[in-house]
Amino acid sequence: MKRTLLMLVLFCTTNSFCQIYEPDDSFGIDGSIIHNDVSFYPTDALLVDNSYYFISDNNMVKLNYDGSLATEFGNNGIITLDNSAYNYTISGFKHFESYFYVFGTRQDREEGREDGFICKIDHTGNFDTSFGTNNFAIANFEAQEIINDFVTDQNGNLFCIGTRYDGEVTNSIRLIYFKIDATGQLDATFDNNGFKEVAINNFSNGSFIKTYGNNNFLLVGTDTYFEPITNIRHQKLLTVLIDANGTPLNSYGTDGIRLTELNTGMTNTLKNVDLINNSLYVNYFYSASVFDQGSRIAKYGIDEDQLAFNNVSYYNANFKVTNNGIFVTGAHACPSASDSSCPRDFNLSKMTEEGFADITFNNNTEYTFDFPGDMYSDDVSQALITENDGTVLIGGHSTGIYWDTFYPSGFALIRLKPATMDINTIKNKALKLYPNPFTSTVTITSLSQSVISSVEVYDLTGRSIGKPAFYTHNGTTKVNLEMVQQKGSYVLKATSNDGSVFNNIIIKN
Repeated sequence: MKRTLLMLVLFCTTNSFCQIYEPDDSFGIDGSIIHNDVSFYPTDALLVDNSYYFISDNNMVKLNYDGSLATEFGNNGIITLDNSAYNYTISGFKHFESYFYVFGTRQDREEGREDGFICKIDHTGNFDTSFGTNNFAIANFEAQEIINDFVTDQNGNLFCIGTRYDGEVTNSIRLIYFKIDATGQLDATFDNNGFKEVAINNFSNGSFIKTYGNNNFLLVGTDTYFEPITNIRHQKLLTVLIDANGTPLNSYGTDGIRLTELNTGMTNTLKNVDLINNSLYVNYFYSASVFDQGSRIAKYGIDEDQLAFNNVSYYNANFKVTNNGIFVTGAHACPSASDSSCPRDFNLSKMTEEGFADITFNNNTEYTFDFPGDMYSDDVSQALITENDGTVLIGGHSTGIYWDTFYPSGFALIRLKPATMDINTIKNKALKLYPNPFTSTVTITSLSQSVISSVEVYDLTGRSIGKPAFYTHNGTTKVNLEMVQQKGSYVLKATSNDGSVFNNIIIKN
């Protein structure tokens, strides 16, 4: 059994408290659980009335707060939307007024036609039979449609955004938006076609809609065009500001539309966004080939009309923006691009709202967890929930490399809670070093009984700068930092021979 639990007290020169997490032993077995009879890859999660709800491609799962399956929900805790007539793909879900609104696209098994759908499911797994037709509200605009998000307007309508594709028309992939009333019927008065679209270049996609300002709405998606000669792909962040009637507001960008470069030459797929005040946080997956792909997290300033940061994240990331920073989970890429799986662990990291790695968060800004009993498994974390008391739940999938009972595969979860530590323990972990700011060297003087065995320097994004040379004499360690060329702030991480780890902010003059 292998279990990696990185618990580090970070004591910065500002004497700020560190954030330490540990498994919550009231959840599952010692904080983790693998439902090895459930093949489930969660994409999003919600906590409602002390129960956890997850969605995947075509399933919805309910767990009790201790991590066990809520067997009264659907079929032993699971609802599968597919039936003999349609295949369903879930884009997302939301909860209000005692119902989960599940939405996405459904495909007719015989005709292959795809329509957007929304259904309502209560906490016990029952559909609202009064909603829509045969339990489903359907968006069918005589082409291929998908619903990717919705919000409610002041009249209780579901204001939806999605994408429409007409296979008989060239370059017809378009961001569309429309309304569905509270009974699940399309609002045919919204436009002559029942929907409005945004058409700029070769094609556009509609991903998210957010309430913005006084009864206005921000549409978020991507717009794509190819340079005529080089054929270089530009798939930009597309934002459109509209009023309650769906009319673009000319005060925003050009005719209500703005385009912002994300990652030139890539296919950029928006995975989730969050709007906090006038900042739009965007998590997207980029891909040019199997050898060049991954995730980035960007912050778009609406007032400034530009990206504040656009940081590389995990290979397949998900995030939650909180008033205590940005929590990020996901998997690292396998060493070989041709490998679909490899030994990996669950990961959790944290960023500040400015896009810097939060250096007060665990060991070098990352918490990793390898599930007990499956040392050679591929553990991919995909969804997370942050609770008001600081608890974090991470859901994903664990795939055993060796397919037997000793290495289970299935729906995997871990719940973390903030650890408590006495203030004297924290102070005893402090490093004393000088000069700080420094020019080329620093001297560490605070270790009396242990000896420093390694030193590494990181920038504030968590990227390693390198391992500088150092030597120790009579309990004093001198570190050669000539490798740090640029002026600014860095993190010096020192590990002692007894396994203690120390992190200090250092400033290059």
